Amino acid sequence: MHRTCPHGIDALSNVTIGAYGTLEGVAIQCLTDLPMTFELYTIHHKRDAQLPTFKRQFIPMQVGCATSDLDLGIRRDDQHGTLSARNANFCELTGFDEVARSSTADYVGFMHYRRMFTAPRPDPLMLRQTHIALRRLSRWLRGKPQRTFRHKRVAIPDLTVLNREAATLNRHLTRIEGRYDILTPYPFIYQDMSQRDEYAGGQNPAYFDMFMDRLGKLHPELAPFINTTARPHTCYYGNIFIMRRDLFLRYWDILLSTLLDIAPDVPVEQMTFQEGRVFGYLAERFLANFIDYVSATQNIRHRMLNVVKCDFDA
Repeated sequence: MHRTCPHGIDALSNVTIGAYGTLEGVAIQCLTDLPMTFELYTIHHKRDAQLPTFKRQFIPMQVGCATSDLDLGIRRDDQHGTLSARNANFCELTGFDEVARSSTADYVGFMHYRRMFTAPRPDPLMLRQTHIALRRLSRWLRGKPQRTFRHKRVAIPDLTVLNREAATLNRHLTRIEGRYDILTPYPFIYQDMSQRDEYAGGQNPAYFDMFMDRLGKLHPELAPFINTTARPHTCYYGNIFIMRRDLFLRYWDILLSTLLDIAPDVPVEQMTFQEGRVFGYLAERFLANFIDYVSATQNIRHRMLNVVKCDFDA
């Protein structure tokens, strides 16, 4: 998805590369007489049934290219990015780095080969699943749940529906572009768990503690928005979002500088494959902190969309 439309939008100039390979010196200027551009990427690491549809509707990107013999014939993460060889640890973030260093679009966004946004009105074949998920949500709420599942129960049943959903999403984003600064999935809401408790349920909390500690020290402006023991808390899983470009560059500057700062202290070579995805897991938790930060300091317009499963090879 790479389009232009006649709307004014904040644009960026004077972008330079900082000490950690991050983006610094971003200056905002209002360019109301220029068209707006929009790029929505889907992240892939293997051949999948969804790729032909995503080629038509979005911008697919292959990640981990620097260490893979596979060539999917799509955009790569090793043309401008610096993290491709570390994809096993940074996951889809290697694609973020490629886009941050090369895209000039006014809005950029990311989805997965197995997770995608949907427009507010889902395909009729998916509507029953949505209703079932919402009934379950209601029952959880009455029982004071640990978490609420907003989108995980809904799946696209086949490629025909995927084609329709992708096209519908494109049309919806065309209608609303320029009205919002950040679009995310609906979050998981943890009523009885802190951010740290939730992370420790599946990963080593020592690296979470290290990340949050360095985040507050390297970027003290975020310190008021870091409370790892507060309950309830929200989490935006999947590293899926759409952001205005200046916000994305700020997000990536903060996240990458912090991850690279802790990287020497994280023994990824001693971890299992799943444990080694640590930097991708930490990024998922960081998005909630970043949204709290920019919401409080910039009064951003934040909208949430449903996310559905579309991995037909699983």
